[in-house]
Amino acid sequence: MRRSSHPAEVALVATLVWVVGCGRLGFDDSKPDGALDAALDTGPVEDANDADGAPDADGAPDAEPDAGPTAGASGVVVVPTFSTDSSSFVPVPEAELSLTTLSPGDDWLVLVSANLGSTSVEEVAAEARIVVDGSQRAFGGTQNSVPMALGPFQHFLVVDGSAPAVVSVDLRDASGATATIEALRLVFTAIPAAADLHYDESNPEMTVSDTTFVDVHSLDVTPTAPGDYLVLMAVAMGEGPMLQNIFVRWEKPDGNAFPTDYLNPRQALQTVFLADLVTLGEGLSTIALQARVDAPARLRGSHLLAMRVDAFDTIAMHRIEPDDDLPATVGETIRTTTLNVPPSPEAPDLILMQTNAMSSTCPDLLHARRLRYEIGGAVVSTSAHVIDNCAYAPSYSRFDLVRDTGEVLAESYASPDSDTDTVDVRSAFTIALRPRARGG
Repeated sequence: MRRSSHPAEVALVATLVWVVGCGRLGFDDSKPDGALDAALDTGPVEDANDADGAPDADGAPDAEPDAGPTAGASGVVVVPTFSTDSSSFVPVPEAELSLTTLSPGDDWLVLVSANLGSTSVEEVAAEARIVVDGSQRAFGGTQNSVPMALGPFQHFLVVDGSAPAVVSVDLRDASGATATIEALRLVFTAIPAAADLHYDESNPEMTVSDTTFVDVHSLDVTPTAPGDYLVLMAVAMGEGPMLQNIFVRWEKPDGNAFPTDYLNPRQALQTVFLADLVTLGEGLSTIALQARVDAPARLRGSHLLAMRVDAFDTIAMHRIEPDDDLPATVGETIRTTTLNVPPSPEAPDLILMQTNAMSSTCPDLLHARRLRYEIGGAVVSTSAHVIDNCAYAPSYSRFDLVRDTGEVLAESYASPDSDTDTVDVRSAFTIALRPRARGG
């Protein structure tokens, strides 16, 4: 693993990208449908799989492979809903992952997603963190302007595969109310040495004062050979007390920004996540986190990763472009992404789903963004995040792992929550990553 030196008419353009083991790219002109079924169920969502790992009666794919954490393995820890009124971090029961030693040069990729919220409507309330062997490696919070209208938590990290490690999640309510975390998943997969992994994380909190976009963290990548790389990016961002907005985006090696920028007008250190595919040539390439503010604001836990896609059997991606906003009105549900993953008889598929959404009109004080993610026809996550600022534009991510002998259909949906409100999907993607079967 290489580390850098740092610890309105809808006009949808959909892109479907397949990357197979030899690194070829292909494009499909298929587009997701427009308005679909109406109201979303905002109740709590249980895991779509039975405790024994077999598919449920509805035919949902198995989300818990029976393979243990050995070289070439992947898996997911499914965690029950948990609440605490502690203002200090406490461990989330069952949110623990024990990773074993891998083959020389291999490392672990761990992705964590959940819905997070509080009975308080204070800007700083529910907060979660990811801990590795007792040390905090990622942190984030969210604000909900209606009690328990949960917001997103999402982050990733690389864990050194040369020694055993324990990954866990802690929760607290900084306001002294009751924090809740639900739909919590810890997904892990081994990254082979052939992936030419480049990774860096910068975890200390930093203050941003620039009013134009500036680099605040970067990852230098010198490929082993020209080719296609999967890039993962995450950070927590929050405004200063009683101040104004912070914006973040990531810049590609060619100087253009990845889609899209993310906005937080509140103090909570909201996590945001992005994944994309880039083609890198010979020599040095740089991927950078950039930020700008209206007044001094904060960033914490910037993680950047790039790895070759030809080290994996298959990578598939479906995304909508940032200039193809999908405004949805109440009673209307928009399918933002849909991805058919071919049969996976030997290796599971790591599924990354994300929607960047905001309210596009501001007639009311409160604005809800309803998100629903489905895999194999089963609802795996819903949320109805309510915030008192329509411009609040974070990412809403879901990470999961499925194994199935048939095609897996991964879909994401969005809709608003008010008769006078709309939700604006600024960008969205679904990615399926299939590690090589052991011995393959």
